[in-house]
Amino acid sequence: MLFHTLEFAILFALVLPLAIFGGHLIRRVALLLASYAFYAWFSVPLLSLMLFSTVLDFFVGRAMHESPDGPRRRALLGLSLLGNLGLLFYFKYTNWFLGSLNSVSHMVTGEAAFPLYDIILPLGISFYTFQTLSYTIDIYRRQLKPTDSILTFGLYVAFFPQLVAGPIVRASYLLPQLTAGPRYAPGQVRWGIGIFLYGLIKKVVVADNIARVANVVFAAPEEYWGVGVLLGTYAFAFQIYCDFSGYTDMARGIGAVLGYDIGLNFNFPYFAVGVRDFWSRWHISLSTWLRDYLYITLGGNRVPRLRAMANIMATMLLGGLWHGANWTFVVWGFIHGVWINLEHALERRGFTMSGRTTGFWPRLLGTFLTFHLVCITWIFFRADTVQDSFSILLGLFRGGWSTDLDLTAFRYVPGLLLIDGLMWRTRITAWLLARPVWYWVLVWLGVFITLAFGDFRGNDFVYFQF
Repeated sequence: MLFHTLEFAILFALVLPLAIFGGHLIRRVALLLASYAFYAWFSVPLLSLMLFSTVLDFFVGRAMHESPDGPRRRALLGLSLLGNLGLLFYFKYTNWFLGSLNSVSHMVTGEAAFPLYDIILPLGISFYTFQTLSYTIDIYRRQLKPTDSILTFGLYVAFFPQLVAGPIVRASYLLPQLTAGPRYAPGQVRWGIGIFLYGLIKKVVVADNIARVANVVFAAPEEYWGVGVLLGTYAFAFQIYCDFSGYTDMARGIGAVLGYDIGLNFNFPYFAVGVRDFWSRWHISLSTWLRDYLYITLGGNRVPRLRAMANIMATMLLGGLWHGANWTFVVWGFIHGVWINLEHALERRGFTMSGRTTGFWPRLLGTFLTFHLVCITWIFFRADTVQDSFSILLGLFRGGWSTDLDLTAFRYVPGLLLIDGLMWRTRITAWLLARPVWYWVLVWLGVFITLAFGDFRGNDFVYFQF
């Protein structure tokens, strides 16, 4: 079920009055059933996997909290890790792992050694797995007390606004909200409607239209070069940003109307100065998860320099692999790890790319360079194979205008950058919330733009595949 469909509108209309006006029990039951219905719309059988993770981590969390430090406590954490990561590995990485072994076997013996299996990737498994793991790991670290209600915990795992494509909301952030019930700040519902609409425009007007350019170039990497490849790369850069941040905006808007805050996941990443600054703005819930549960666990930067560099590389490699079972994602994470280490090395020699650069022109130059560095990595993220990635990358350096692309979709990009720039550099959102008349004029203008230019052919969100 997609946010921009009639089915979701009906589901939300049914659950909204119960979620706002129902008693504590009725509200949680209604939201949980709506969340399960939302997921079951994609696949009823695969809902059992999420139920398994819910039951496992609820009881593991309670048992771990009651256990003293020692082998039993570590064994319980290991059970949670094994159960959740085991499912994730089987469904997401089994065929990739066997296929990689078959590639080696084919080079050595001339034939594949292992059969591949017909495995369906469960929607959103990467997101809800990391979400439930944050719960058990925080309990193990004694940073969180477990909930006594499996109903509330089940709602935390399955909460439908951010269930299948994030953000990855920590239990310490969302569980107290679900326990206490909805809270409304002044202007919150207006803001929720506005940010939902902005996300909808980014998805159906910008992302789904500009995707046609990216899809053509990446489907035939050897047929485009020079400016054609550059435009295809730009198209995917804006497609993935508008698609993913659009989903997050819609999820945050739905949460706000329901009375809950699910947190910021994007903070104008294409205005970043430096790759580290980019990762502090892009998919914030994943980057902070990897930092807190992987990078710091490995020792972070509190270790000798070479090991700290290795920690960064390991974190980014696993972050790349989290996105998908393909060597292209591994290369994508590797390049980001190299650039982050390079930024650290440059800063030790007095050069900064920290995002705190002062002055308009230095920051503009830093933003320009960072955006294009990120675009280079998007080639590996989007291409089907590593070989295709290098074909596209090499095509950038071939001169000429090899394109018959429909570039009309790029007309939306300047408006997007203007709005993002105004929201980033000013308090335009607060200003609009304080002026309801202008606010609703803009809302209805957004509705008109969506209906007039939106692509409503049911295109999935990019991050559904992860």
